[in-house]
Amino acid sequence: KMNKLVSLFVLLLIINVSFCKIKSKRHVSGLHKGLLRPDYTYDDMFSVRDDQDQAPEQYFSNNVDHFNPGNTQTFQQRYFLNTTYFDQENCGPIFVILGGEGPISPTDVNSHFILGNYAPIFKSATVSVEHRFYGKSQPFSSTATENLTYLTSAQALADFSVFYDYLRNDVLKCPDSKIITFGGSYSGAMAAWMRLKYPHLTAGSIASSGPVQALEDFDKYLVTVGDGLRDQGSQTCYDNVQSATQQIVSMLSTATGISSLEQLFNTCSPIVSNEDKQTFLESITDPIAGVIQYNNDNVNYQLYNIESMCNVLVNGSSPLDQYAYVVNQINQFNGENCTESSYQQMINELSVTSLEDTAGRCWTWQTCTEFGYFQTGEDSDQPFSSDLTLDFFTNICKDTFGEQYNFPLTNLTNIHYGSNKGAPTSVVYPNGSVDPWHNLGQLSPVNPFQESILIEGTAHCADLYPPSENDLPGLTFARQVELNEISFWLSGGY
Repeated sequence: KMNKLVSLFVLLLIINVSFCKIKSKRHVSGLHKGLLRPDYTYDDMFSVRDDQDQAPEQYFSNNVDHFNPGNTQTFQQRYFLNTTYFDQENCGPIFVILGGEGPISPTDVNSHFILGNYAPIFKSATVSVEHRFYGKSQPFSSTATENLTYLTSAQALADFSVFYDYLRNDVLKCPDSKIITFGGSYSGAMAAWMRLKYPHLTAGSIASSGPVQALEDFDKYLVTVGDGLRDQGSQTCYDNVQSATQQIVSMLSTATGISSLEQLFNTCSPIVSNEDKQTFLESITDPIAGVIQYNNDNVNYQLYNIESMCNVLVNGSSPLDQYAYVVNQINQFNGENCTESSYQQMINELSVTSLEDTAGRCWTWQTCTEFGYFQTGEDSDQPFSSDLTLDFFTNICKDTFGEQYNFPLTNLTNIHYGSNKGAPTSVVYPNGSVDPWHNLGQLSPVNPFQESILIEGTAHCADLYPPSENDLPGLTFARQVELNEISFWLSGGY
């Protein structure tokens, strides 16, 4: 759910000048970010490659509305299945990784995730199933707002439950095979909620970096980003980012200062309104935050890790110049030619309802209606601008979907799933201490049948990727706990 997960709203688009048509730019979930290698393009990520020899693209007919028996509409839900190591004779286990806020890929069930390492150990099938409204799993011909009312976590969990039954009984012909559910980031929360809502269908869940607490004003996100700059980088690195930010905010108050910033950061559009200023500030905060979130995650997609980025930020002509250099370099690395700065252009882009790429609009809908997760600058203990207010994000919701969508129903979401005190059994909740999303994770078990692990020094979904010789001891320990729990669940525990 994504060139960047961190930025939930500032989703760049490509303007096709010859046809005067706005096209939504690719938006890749945090779970799949690492598939965007510098040596191949976004389109390569989902093209037919060797991975599909073991996991061809398949589809399943699912219900558009699971809660209204009068609605008989169906849609085609995509999945990938790899049975290379599956013990068909004895109906071995099935490891399912849930799709999140972006398209799935055949690499999901091969080498990209830890499932590829676990499959030969447990003689399991590996499966990736796509989340409704993302990738090719489209219930309607557009993402018009009236259609998005069917985009809820409850409907998506019901999709997965029906798919699980179909997978065991109709595809693998193994009705008694035990399913272990995996997920990371948003789909990590969904993995935990699968065990909460459908415990008879999944024997256990690994809920990596799952933000199980819905929260409107997620101000601790940038606090943790600041902690990462200081603790994994240096106090000077933190201070330089703070100094540059203060200078930028001051320059935004004058026409001359704005003109200089437009040149320095190569903005996509002139900065005119107060909303443009906020859009620009969010756009230059996001690249720094992304480095923190994905620091040293064994995927190596990032241009920088914290150490190398801080080396640039503390060496050079001035904190402002170095800050701009880092932002521009990350933009170029991600295939973005400029820094987003027009609020209205962003709203126009989020209002595109075609199916060319639905992730940006659809994830924004989910945050505006169910989860919040708005990464504000309203906590003073962080180095970025306090102009990133909650109103800025809720206005995006209203201006994109309508005045009635003025605040997400986070309290209802937390009532449904238990927030960070959810009580499902047989769930492991791994989180990285460097990852800002750990603030919304389940950091303490609420019963003896859960495991909560805060992995010191690691980033978003780090445990979900294959191991490396450079892994920190805490990460190695977390994976061992997961292996032990999976073995226990498959033997009938809990």
